[in-house]
Amino acid sequence: MFTVPANFGLQGVCLQMALQQVASAGGTNLAIARGWGYALIKQISYRIGGSTQFFVTGDQMLQHALKRMTNQQAKDDLFSLGGSYITGAGFEVATNRAYVFLDLPFTKATSEGMPVPLPSDILGSQVQITVELRSLSDLIAVNSTGTIPATLTALASGQFQIQQLLMASRDDSLATRENMATHQYVFPCEFVQQIQQVPCANTTAVQTITATGFRAGSVKSIEAWLTLDDDAGVTKRNYLKWYIPQNVTCTYAGDVYARFDAGISQLWNLVNGKSSPYVNGLTISYSGGYSTATEQYGWVTLPFAQTYDCANTGDFMLVEGLNVTNGIVSIAFSTPTASANWKLNLSYIYNASAVFSQSSCEFVF
Repeated sequence: MFTVPANFGLQGVCLQMALQQVASAGGTNLAIARGWGYALIKQISYRIGGSTQFFVTGDQMLQHALKRMTNQQAKDDLFSLGGSYITGAGFEVATNRAYVFLDLPFTKATSEGMPVPLPSDILGSQVQITVELRSLSDLIAVNSTGTIPATLTALASGQFQIQQLLMASRDDSLATRENMATHQYVFPCEFVQQIQQVPCANTTAVQTITATGFRAGSVKSIEAWLTLDDDAGVTKRNYLKWYIPQNVTCTYAGDVYARFDAGISQLWNLVNGKSSPYVNGLTISYSGGYSTATEQYGWVTLPFAQTYDCANTGDFMLVEGLNVTNGIVSIAFSTPTASANWKLNLSYIYNASAVFSQSSCEFVF
């Protein structure tokens, strides 16, 4: 758990983790995938002052951060900095570190369109961020003849680091110029709702599911990607291997909001965004020894709002999305293969505002 005192402006939060080095020949039958720092995060919770506590998972936080990067190289670099892959004796030669950017409603992993600092100076209590980690052994691939050394059952180190902006004078604080007991400061942001995971049918034919769990508010998009339980097997541990759903149609109350036949979602998501909807991952496999293969881990964005990006500033332009009320959101899609182990992951993106008043904060949707 990390607490940030009510002091000036908060603009970024990172997490650094390091694996322990193992003894000679202790890691020859082991492997760990690229981006393992994000895969290690099971859940993140945050609270701004006295606001409601909200939760996101490590993979949906990573997907949202990648989507908002401005070019493909930046996405690949962000993913790679989340932890280098190791196969064979690589565990023995050096300490492996993961640098994880925490994508929260008040942070963004690029200077282009970076939001203004979170005004923690007008809070009466701390900003709280809690990271829940998986067991490290759940991330390390091991073949039938290998064992995980005791040194790899816990991290060597882990720490938070934040970026703050300081004022030239305390007199510049809003709290000294306005009575925050009777006034409000509205901080616009993009909110990611906790992930919804839906089991898929054992077929390659188009199947339809009903998306549930929407909160009252303006939904900008649904981010969707497929995962296969087999990829997280003991000899693989490719937790962040994402597949793009095919032949996707998204409807609300009978109106079609997105139709992406034959994989054309990759083109529409590219022209309506700043980069392609994928990141270059490195998949681990085992056949008489560990090897890696470069693959694209992708997703599909199902838009409920018009596309508009501000210039390279911290300005925020409100583009209204869809208020999901009494209608049904249906998503038709197909999976790459027939398997009962497919899961469709849905991450809902909302327009939101963090409203500061009376030394506290609360989100409004």
